[in-house]
Amino acid sequence: MLAVLFVTLGMLSQAADPEFDAFFKDYAAKRDGIVALEAGFEQRTVLPGEELKTTGTLLYITPRRIIFRTDDPERTTLVDDRHGYEHDPEIRQLQIFDIEDNPQADIFFLGFDSDTESLRKAYDVTLFTSADDPRGKRGIKIKPRADSKEEAYFLEVNLYLRDEDYLPYRIHIRNDEESQVFIEVGTIDKSVRPDPPMTQLFVPEDTKIVQNDRVVETVGPGGKRMPDALLLPPEPEKPAQPAAAETLPAPAVATKAAVAPETAAPEKETAVETPAAPAPKADSEPPKKPNPKSVGGRKTSGTAGKTN
Repeated sequence: MLAVLFVTLGMLSQAADPEFDAFFKDYAAKRDGIVALEAGFEQRTVLPGEELKTTGTLLYITPRRIIFRTDDPERTTLVDDRHGYEHDPEIRQLQIFDIEDNPQADIFFLGFDSDTESLRKAYDVTLFTSADDPRGKRGIKIKPRADSKEEAYFLEVNLYLRDEDYLPYRIHIRNDEESQVFIEVGTIDKSVRPDPPMTQLFVPEDTKIVQNDRVVETVGPGGKRMPDALLLPPEPEKPAQPAAAETLPAPAVATKAAVAPETAAPEKETAVETPAAPAPKADSEPPKKPNPKSVGGRKTSGTAGKTN
């Protein structure tokens, strides 16, 4: 049942309802390109006179594989297309089951599989709005059709969707008249790219593998991984950031103490009255003007210290 809780996120449509079709067109656009995603969750199951709580994680990998792990009880469930695997380490058993080939079975991949034609044959789907949470106001209600001849997995599922991508932040499932499940979904990581072993179940040594109600294998030394691993495309490369402009060193500012002796200005001397020099003779050459050296040494360029 846990698989049913989290994967009811799908691209649904309903004929003769333009608003409905427009919503799911936007829904598909918001979630286009998801290769894998991972999220934590808190689950509360309400039964007559009893309430059970647990936490866990969900990992979805395209095209049709989803893995649920709960902490208490410690259990892992993997659904791969039309096959399911449930590992219970406490009793050292892996149960393999076939998912029935009927329209309701697509509920396991609702939200990740783009083909919803068979799903619409089995469920009534409507939209609702909710104003009690700032994370999102749109929601999807899913109910088995009254005229369906197949046994229903649940009575009703309500998905509360985040505005940003229409992934769920809350799921409420009515299993039957006496039990219901509330799930709060934590942070969803859409950039996750699990290594191939993380797309499988690890089954330790001495675990009994049960299929069709009989033990078909006892796992040998070293354990084994099931089913075959999935290879995912790498995460898209982020655009290269432009290289930082090289910063030129600032020009040295010459101070009086740092001026080389040959360029330093002479110290001021106390003026001493001296007799005036005799006027030059008319036929003598005029005195040459002095060529004082620049204070501070060589002048710097007007562009020095600026970066390109």
